[in-house]
Amino acid sequence: ISLLVYLLAKLIFKEEVARWSAILVAFGYPIASFSGILMREIFLTFFIIMLTYSLYKMQKTNKNGWFVLAGVFFACAFLINMVVQYLIVFILINCFFVLKNISLKQKLLKIGLLLCSFLVIVLPWLSFSYINYGHLPQGGKGLYLREKVERIEVVKKQYITELTAVGLGDFFALKINPEYNPNNSKYGNITRGRFTNWIKRGGNDSDIDKVFLKEAIPKLLKQPVG
Repeated sequence: ISLLVYLLAKLIFKEEVARWSAILVAFGYPIASFSGILMREIFLTFFIIMLTYSLYKMQKTNKNGWFVLAGVFFACAFLINMVVQYLIVFILINCFFVLKNISLKQKLLKIGLLLCSFLVIVLPWLSFSYINYGHLPQGGKGLYLREKVERIEVVKKQYITELTAVGLGDFFALKINPEYNPNNSKYGNITRGRFTNWIKRGGNDSDIDKVFLKEAIPKLLKQPVG
């Protein structure tokens, strides 16, 4: 990931910025920690960086290959975490307004390449979900947002401890606050427990997701920055 950040920063900025960016990523605690336990965030970060690199090269060269690669990396990121689906809006805006020296017809053809490469990868997964479960993947929007709300409520009570944990690790956070429990703010245990119990009782995941969404939105609107 450090090498990718270096290459991307070198493309956009200059050598000195690229070197410092790579060093900060290499020695940053979150990247090192997540890499050690192979959390999905590492793979998501990798594909998002590759997507960004492809999009930059795409707008600079207008070559079809970069449009295809952008679709592939976007699909891979989507399969890891469906929350990235909203990036498609910014990608399309980028294609229409940033691409230069080509006609509208060419833009549409190149966007088609991007979307086709994306669909080739995700369609088998979407089809499997529809055939086996009768609906397309929901993405768990309500569950995701409700977990975020729970984490925010914990973090608000101990900002300094949480910042220390993110920047330097749980070891130093515990030195500052011996009562710090990393699981409380990282995983949304209460919400996840509610979801698990609902499913065990035979409940539908779509129904509980709607409940979580209804609970989460008003709370998020009260504290959007958190």
